[in-house]
Amino acid sequence: MNGRNIAILTGHLGTAPEARKFHNGGCVTRFRMATSHWYRGPDGEEKERTDWHTVNAWGRTGEFCVNSLGKGDSVQVLGTIKNDVVGEGETKKFYTSIRAWEVNLLSRRSPEKTHEQRPDTSTKGNRNSSNEQSADQRSFSDPLPF
Repeated sequence: MNGRNIAILTGHLGTAPEARKFHNGGCVTRFRMATSHWYRGPDGEEKERTDWHTVNAWGRTGEFCVNSLGKGDSVQVLGTIKNDVVGEGETKKFYTSIRAWEVNLLSRRSPEKTHEQRPDTSTKGNRNSSNEQSADQRSFSDPLPF
């Protein structure tokens, strides 16, 4: 049986995306995002749990994130879960992050970056030329992607 490593997250950016460029011309963009869910505790009271995720987006997906997203924006991230180990012995640290291959803007919270300034709201459009946007990318009036 083949395993699958697929992560789909919907939440809000907790930090503005920050890009790092490498001497070989590559680029990675990192941001933190929060996902929340409600549950009923043992006392019967409803409680909210928020989980924080580190998201890394490479290449054109990363460029889209740094140019189009801001803190507080609602996004959907599709990618893989990546676990890293840094150090050895007692200094060994474990990190879990999401390597995004697609990031979709669902709604904005930051007023300084408006849709009129950044018309491409999905990294799906990066697979085609900028003139060939799909119908769902051209009609931004529907706030939900499904």
